This record gives sequence, structure tokens and C-alpha cells, in this order.
Amino acid sequence: MLFLGVQAWQHRQAQARFQAEGGLIEIRRGPDGHYHWPGRVNGRAVDFLIDTGATGTAISADLARELDLASEGTVRSATAAGVVTGQVVRADVQLDGGVRAERRVVALAGLGERPLLGMDVLGRLPWSQADGVLRIDRPGTGTIRRRPPARRPAGAARRLGMNDPTGFTKLVPGFDFLQGLVKNAGAALPNIGQWVAPTLNPEELEKRIEELRTVQFWLEQNARMLGATIQALEVQRMTLSTLRTMNVQMTDLRDALTIPVPPAGTAAAKTAAASPAAAPSPAPEGLAGAMVRQSVLTAPGTVPPPPTTMKRFLLGHATHPDASMALALAAAQVEAQRGRDGQVEAPTLGWIYLSDHYAGAATALHDELRRRWPGVAWVGAVGIGVAVGGVEYFEEPALVLMLGDVPRDQFRLFSGAQPLTLRPGDPFEPMTAQVHADPATPDLGELVAELSERTRTGYLFGGLASARTRCLHLADGVFQGGLSGVAFGPQVTLLSRVTQGCQPVGPVRRVSAAERNLVLALDGRPALDCLMEDLQLESLEPRAALPRLRQTLVGLSDGQDEVLARPGQFGTDTRVRHLIGLDPGRRGVAIGDEVPEGMQLAFCQRHTEAARRDLVRICSELREELVPELDTAPAPGGSDPAADAVARRVAGAIYVSCSGRGGPHFGAPSAELALVRHALGDVPLVGFFAAGEVARNHLYGYTGVLTLFTR
Repeated sequence: MLFLGVQAWQHRQAQARFQAEGGLIEIRRGPDGHYHWPGRVNGRAVDFLIDTGATGTAISADLARELDLASEGTVRSATAAGVVTGQVVRADVQLDGGVRAERRVVALAGLGERPLLGMDVLGRLPWSQADGVLRIDRPGTGTIRRRPPARRPAGAARRLGMNDPTGFTKLVPGFDFLQGLVKNAGAALPNIGQWVAPTLNPEELEKRIEELRTVQFWLEQNARMLGATIQALEVQRMTLSTLRTMNVQMTDLRDALTIPVPPAGTAAAKTAAASPAAAPSPAPEGLAGAMVRQSVLTAPGTVPPPPTTMKRFLLGHATHPDASMALALAAAQVEAQRGRDGQVEAPTLGWIYLSDHYAGAATALHDELRRRWPGVAWVGAVGIGVAVGGVEYFEEPALVLMLGDVPRDQFRLFSGAQPLTLRPGDPFEPMTAQVHADPATPDLGELVAELSERTRTGYLFGGLASARTRCLHLADGVFQGGLSGVAFGPQVTLLSRVTQGCQPVGPVRRVSAAERNLVLALDGRPALDCLMEDLQLESLEPRAALPRLRQTLVGLSDGQDEVLARPGQFGTDTRVRHLIGLDPGRRGVAIGDEVPEGMQLAFCQRHTEAARRDLVRICSELREELVPELDTAPAPGGSDPAADAVARRVAGAIYVSCSGRGGPHFGAPSAELALVRHALGDVPLVGFFAAGEVARNHLYGYTGVLTLFTR
């Protein structure tokens, strides 16, 4: 519920994102990119993580032991980490909002403290998802009954593919069940004729409806898995067709799909043998173990170093249920481009972004990258979605690669396990840094700001990993917690811009009284009164205004910053935060960040058209800076000489966008990346959809950060 006061924010409880009124439940997406539903398992309070990709509800094996839940058998389940064996236990699941599910769940080892709420519960409730809010209609009885065992089709566990991890069912769990339905409907679904036979018994009708819903649910799940597999096969076909047009021989393709093994005794073999295995990074102990002083500005009167000459970066991307196969497909694309038409021949630095479906395979993928391309340093992160060129991958297993030839003396990786520190006489001078981080890291905003203060330009760029499982980031290792990234030297020339996604709904005001994150007065007036005035809700009580308040955000800027770049449009220094509470007694509003007195504040809302206009604006600015001699207005159709010239000037690009943006927010699949591609042309670009964006010395929200490597 939208709570009163500040204490709930300080504890960051899931209730701050949970609302149940009448017959409607609303759950807002959390800062980790997931939906959380508070509830209980056999009376034990838990925080369920909603997973629309999971067919069943699961709890940790530790919780099952603590609750003394007896095992009723074993089951094999397909997870992000592969096929695992779990125990079937009977549990009483109670969800806040009056929803109760009496059913069997799966207890899995290593699941973590948050149980997964699968489609066996959510799929039996009417629900919808839009703008980061999951809306659920509560059932009239409030109870989701467990399906009667006697009515379950014979051999259903076998037909659902739970005990056969081999063959096609490894990629499409439950395919044999679907096959059984097609081949022998009478045997697979006994009493099928009785389902449609007339009856006047309400209980019998309810029973038939429940059975048909069960069948419908599994058909839908298998249809989704079939669709994902078909898509993966189409990507493979498209890749092979592309390689044939490049006159790539199948023997070359076979070699590209094979991991090269350096001969014994070579320098590459010794380097690979000496490289430590990827391990989770320890929690950062202040900035001493994770940050670096960066020096990028030349002294007055000195000549800046010449920019490095980089070739066009290499790109690869794929979607496939199997992570290693996706990497092999992407690697084949990379090798097909290598050394052709002015593209990179000898890569030194690589970026990889994974959808969270592959989070469990991140370490194995990183190891495989190092074997395929010995000597290449890798950075990246896990995201709810990933992007490449003009394509966005959302809600599907996918990965994207980009490899560049940045001179080795012009970049350096850093992480909690490999801190980047400057020593006297060190020839490397970082110009700026790309940063990836775990959003759960304590005091992350302060760490980013302090890192910025240790650079001469004060400019960072990057984003926070986002995932429904583990928020991982990579820098020659796979890390959870803290930050990592890559620092660039002064010869690596970059252009970077921030694009806003929200529009102010009232005037810019100055904070005149505040206590930590509770704003009490704006321009000398009660903050709550200003909020109601800007939203034109003065005649309503705060509780009656909740529907409008839930859509309201807060734009914060430092006291000396220019808040509005133009009328009705935030500038690049404005950081959007959530409005998380009201205090009617003190007439204050609670913000999702600490707000010192003197800061500037404007209430705002997400605005698709404003986001589209601002994205076009920053792309136009970049075009003009790269090719000022040409007309920078993107052509509505046909060839675009300016975009072609931009593509020749750019070696590669990184785009980090908020997980609440992307095609779904812009109105069509891949619409956001399509705008960038239309403006900048065929530029090698990769990126991901983050739980927060980093630019300069700030953490942003609902923005995009576009960075170009120029040549």
C-alpha cells in the first residue's frame, strides 16, 4: 500500500509496492526489476518473487526443512542453471490481499531466500501488466484450489516432460505431452466427451472448468516453448544465410563453432592456465578496494594526445534455449565479419550482455569467451532485456557480443577483486569509465559519486544489472555485488548523451525544509499542498487521489543546475525518483532518495512522446557533432548521407536504457532502438535494459545513456 511516513521506505519492505483495494491487487515492479508479492508459507512470512516464466511455484529446500514439510516424491525441473532435481511437498500458500493456494510446490536446493510464485498460481487469476504495474483480479472465494489428483490425466507427470531431460524435451519441456494430445486425444484426455456433455450440476460444471483450465494452461506453456524454439531455429537459418552471402565456407563456420585450444607451451596457453576462475566478488569495503583515481585532462599549455585509430567493431547476437548454443551462433557471426571491409582483425576488448535467462550460465559463458578469444578482456552485465543494432530482446533467452580493437595501453578493467588504483609512475591515465553494478549494493549512489570525483572529467557512463534471478556483472570474472567496469585512456575518444523519459507536470520548486527523504516544504509551502496543486487534486483527499499519485514521480536537481533544457523538458542533470509516501499530518511527501534543503524539485510523470522527442534530440546532437558539414535532420525515407557519414565515424556504441523503456514503452517491438538506428545509421551497437542508469556522477531512472566510440 501507499504508506504514510518514512519508516516503511527506510526498511524498503515489499509492502511499499503492494496495494490491494476491493477486488483489485496492484504490485509495482521493484528496484531489482521484479514483482514481489508478500505472503506466507505454512504461516512463515516470505516475499514471493513472481516468475511468469516458471510453470510451478517453488521454495528453497532449506525453508522446506525448517517448516518440516514432508517429501511426496521427486521431480526434475528445467531452470536457468539447467535441469535440477527437487522434492515435491504440500504447502499452504497465503498471499497478501486475501489469495490462498492450497497445493503442492517444489523444494529446490540453492533457490535462495525468496520463493518463486509460478504460473500454477498466477495463471489461474485474471492479470495484466503495463507500465511496471502488475494488476490482478482477486477470485471471489480468495482461494485457489489444488487440482483434484483423481482428475489428473493418467501419466501426466511423464507427459509433462519432468523426467526426461534428454532429446527434444530438453529444449521444449512438455513436448511429449502435447504430442500425446495430438496423437491420441482420447487416451491423453480421458472422458473428453463428458466435458462438453450437458449438465445441470453447478459443482460438476466447476470441476469441468477447472480441468479444462489445467489443459489450457499446459497447452499455452508448450505453445510458448515451441515458439521460442522456432525462433531459435529461424535465427540459426538467418545466420547461415548471412554467412553464405559473405562467401563463408562451411569449413570456416565449423572452425568458428569450435573453441580454439592454444598449443601447449605457447604464451596464450600459459596465460589461460594462469588466469583465475571467475568467482563472486566480495562486498566492497569502501572505495579503497573498488575505485580508482582517474586522470584525463591535459595540463594547460600541453598538447592532448592524438586519438587512437580503431576499426569498426564486430557484432554477434543470438537467441536460443541453450546458452552455449547461443554463444556459438553469435561467435560464428563475429568470425564471419573479422578482418573484412575495415572491421576489427585483432580484438582486445569485448562486451557481452545477457538476458537474465542465462544468469545461471554466466560463469560458463565467460569461461567459453576466454577460450574462444584468448587475450581479449571482457566486461558486461545481465539485463531484463538486451539490445543490438536496431533489435531488442525482451522476455527471451538472448545474448549480444561486441568486440573492439581498443589499444591495450588505453584501457584497464576494474572490480572489487581487481581494483584499479593509480601508482606513482603508472603510465596509464584513465579518461573516463564505463560502470556496471549490482543495484543491491549498499550506498551505491555515494560510490558512483565518489568515483566520479576521482576522475578529472567527472564523467562515468553505464548501468545497473537487472534480473529476475541474479543481478550479475562481468569484468574478467562474474560478480554479484559491488561494481566493475573498464576505464579508458585519453586516446579513446567518446561522445555520450543522456535522454530523459519523464515530463514535468508542474513548476520547478526549491526544497525549503526536509528530513532525509521526507520533503516538508517547497518554496516555503507544505510539500503535500504543492503536490496536490500541481496535479490539480486540491479538492480530493490524498487517499481518493491515489490512482493519480501512483503515476507521479519526482525530478530532482542540484541547486545550481539548470532543471529544464527547454519548456516542458528536463535537462540532463535531473534524476527521476519515485514518490513513495505521504505524511498528511506534517503535509509532507516521501521520496526514494535523500533530499537536502536547497535542491530543486519538480513533480513529473512518464511520457512516451516526450521520451521519443528527447531521444531524437540527442541523436541529432551527436550527428551534428560528428558530421557538422552535412544536413543532420534524419531523412524520412530512402538514403541518409548524414547517417552514412556518422556510421563511418563511429567504431562502436553502447546504449543503456531503463528496463521500463524499450519497445513496449515506445509503442512497438524494438521501437526505441529503431529510432537510434534510423538517426545514426548502421553503427555497431550493443546494450541492455538496466535497473538504473549511470551518467556523469549520478544514478538515473527512466533514462537512456548513449555512448559512441569515435574514430
